[in-house]
Amino acid sequence: MIVALTGGMGCGKSLALQYFGELGWKTLSADAVNRGIYDGNVKFKENLQKHWGARVIGTDGAIDRRIVADIVFADPRELEWLNKLLHPMILDHAQNHFAAMPEHDHIFEVPLLYETGWHAGYDAVICVWAAPETVRDRLHGRGLNDAEIQRRMKFQMPADEKLAKADFGLINNGPPEQLYQQCKELSKQLKEEIWKNKNS
Repeated sequence: MIVALTGGMGCGKSLALQYFGELGWKTLSADAVNRGIYDGNVKFKENLQKHWGARVIGTDGAIDRRIVADIVFADPRELEWLNKLLHPMILDHAQNHFAAMPEHDHIFEVPLLYETGWHAGYDAVICVWAAPETVRDRLHGRGLNDAEIQRRMKFQMPADEKLAKADFGLINNGPPEQLYQQCKELSKQLKEEIWKNKNS
C-alpha cells in the first residue's frame, strides 16, 4: 500500500509522517528529497545558475535557498519554471524508492500533492489540518512574518479544500499526543484494509 500525506503549511505533516514511521510504515518526504537535490545534484545546481546567474549561489558554493524563494514567490512564471525542473526529479526518486521495497507499506508526504496533480494513483490520501490561527502561530515560531506567510500560501490550495478532497483527515490543533493517537488509529484502520484486500 502506498498512501499520500498532505496538508497546508504549519499543519503538522512532518510530525504525522514521523508518527507513521514509528508505527511501522516506510516513510518518504518530498521536502527531504527536494533538499537532497538542492544539496547534492550538480546538474540541478548548474541549471539554476544558468537560469538565474551567480546570485543564487552562496559564498559557501551551495544554492542559496532563501534567494531562490525570494525569486519564485515574487514571480509565478519563475516558480513554474522551477517546478517543471524539480518535480519530475522528486517523483522519479519516489517511484524508485517504492519499487525498491515493494514488500513494505509506504507513506509519502507531499505538501503540494493536489497542486502538482500527483494525487491520483495512491491507495489513499491523508490530509493533516489545523485551524488558521494555530497555523499562523506555528509559522511565526519558524521565523516567518505575516507577509511571508501570505506570499507562500497564495501558491497553495487552501487547507480546507485539501481536507475536503482527502480520503482521511487528521485534525492537529492540540498537543502532539493527540495527533499521535489519531495516526495510531488511522494506521490500524489502513492495515486492516490491507489485510482484508490480501485475503479477499
